[in-house]
Amino acid sequence: MVRGRARKQKFVQPISSVRRSQLITTYGIGSLIPVASESFIMLGQDYWYADHSNRREFEISEPNLARALNVRTFLQPPSGDRDTLQIARFPEWVTCPNCNRLDKWYKLARKNKEGERINECRYCPGKSLVTSRFVAACSNGHIQDFPYWRWLHKGFNGEEGSNHEIRLQVDGGDDSLRGIQLTCSCGAARTMENALGRGFLQLQCEGGTPWLPSLDSASCDERLTGLQRGASGVWRSKVRAAISIPAPESKALSVIQDKFDYLAGMPEDLRNSNFDYIAKLEGLSIPELKKAFLDMQIPDASKSTEEMLLDILDGEYAAFQETAEEVDGDEEFVCYVYDLEQSLARNSGIISVSQLPRLREVRVLTGFSRLEPDDKQKSRNENLLSEKPMNWLPAIEAFGEGIFVHLDPERLSQWESTKYAIDRAAKINNAKPVSGITPRELLLHSLSHSLMDQLALVTGYPASSIKERIYARGDQAGILFYTSTSDSAGSLGGLSAQGTVANILKVMTGAVEHARWCTADPVCIESNVRGVDNSNLAACHYCMLAPEVSCEAHNQFLDRACLIGSPEFPGAGYFGER
Repeated sequence: MVRGRARKQKFVQPISSVRRSQLITTYGIGSLIPVASESFIMLGQDYWYADHSNRREFEISEPNLARALNVRTFLQPPSGDRDTLQIARFPEWVTCPNCNRLDKWYKLARKNKEGERINECRYCPGKSLVTSRFVAACSNGHIQDFPYWRWLHKGFNGEEGSNHEIRLQVDGGDDSLRGIQLTCSCGAARTMENALGRGFLQLQCEGGTPWLPSLDSASCDERLTGLQRGASGVWRSKVRAAISIPAPESKALSVIQDKFDYLAGMPEDLRNSNFDYIAKLEGLSIPELKKAFLDMQIPDASKSTEEMLLDILDGEYAAFQETAEEVDGDEEFVCYVYDLEQSLARNSGIISVSQLPRLREVRVLTGFSRLEPDDKQKSRNENLLSEKPMNWLPAIEAFGEGIFVHLDPERLSQWESTKYAIDRAAKINNAKPVSGITPRELLLHSLSHSLMDQLALVTGYPASSIKERIYARGDQAGILFYTSTSDSAGSLGGLSAQGTVANILKVMTGAVEHARWCTADPVCIESNVRGVDNSNLAACHYCMLAPEVSCEAHNQFLDRACLIGSPEFPGAGYFGER
């Protein structure tokens, strides 16, 4: 549940509900939540768990990921009818559809008998106020109300005040921005044409952080960009994820993580006594516990966050190639590996498939971006989740199933060194230099999307339920396909059932054939750079693009010509004639 936070810091009754998983991906901190004709913004970490003095019940253990992100633990968003999260009204500017007045909510909203403002026009009883359709944001993550007064009075020397009454009218015969007319009692008039998009406002950002209401506006040197408040550029989550892999140190770290605050707050001699007690209770050694405690106190300063996250991927990649059998039914990770015979491997381009009937995923909200994808903004918005430093991050855990496809590393190495493969990747890198995409990454990602489409057909899962995880670092050559749910029982087994040699060969054949045909051909297969920031080649909505929630690269770096060749070089793809 979420509850509103009024302008004067007064909290009201719960007004809407969202799923727990949406608080990481869709309605996370700093995002806008539409509620009927109103809109609100999700407040920062400082305003979570107001109903709970003990947050331990919300903790999620994933020690390696916590160390990589330099926090002690992760906390799930509260859930249930009694649990609420705090939100603030945003944008503050509203309009009355009856009298067309446009002003801040607290100026237009009428008061009820109790003296509290409600979402009705003070001049038109019974008429609900409608939140502004437009906001303004910058690439540093700031957001503010659209500057209506400055837009309308551009070139006007007067000051904003009570003698300026602004009205907004919509021309029903013109559905463009030109049909939205602003007028002022002073005589100024202007439409919203050219108000949206980069470079049009020509106004300095005011550093607004309405989701962190106790912070003063920050100094910002970026220009504002006008946006529809429902546009995708208003808020994009930055999520880090890890698949839980059993490791020798995991138990010690997990035990210490649960007791860290308790142990850290006591003298050393008393802590050592507790280590002795915990070691006997949990079947661990005292050195293991001390090392885990020290690791949580002192992050590995020799490695950056990105390096530690890559180490996590390396661990997953290795684990998917070793059988981990089910023993007592409580395992979070179960894996069965099936190798292909040499002749099958040579023809299919894969050497093994792993069946994962059970896995656990932890997804962490580390920040967000506005206007630009997070790959352009690097990590500069990762400190916008709270007003003061926190030792935790919002996260969810999900349980599910999957399959891991391991491509033939020798064949892939030969293909990626061909002039054709190098030239395909170079086309994207020349158009988008910051990408640094390699032929291996381009191939694996393109194959992943084609396989996801085929898996959705044979498993019965909707395409948006299947997610990818690409392993292309160094000599890695694997793709994980998985589906997960917050239900601890996991999913139904339809995806992992495809993780046998016979089934994966059928799926692979279908995926390659699917890549050979596109409704938009020959335009699609002959395309030069296209798509988001010119990051794709032969890829479009008809053949390669997947639901946004399924793709870890925002539908960038796709090229089915890597799989099947191009009209000019028909046998040059990875699955070309051999």
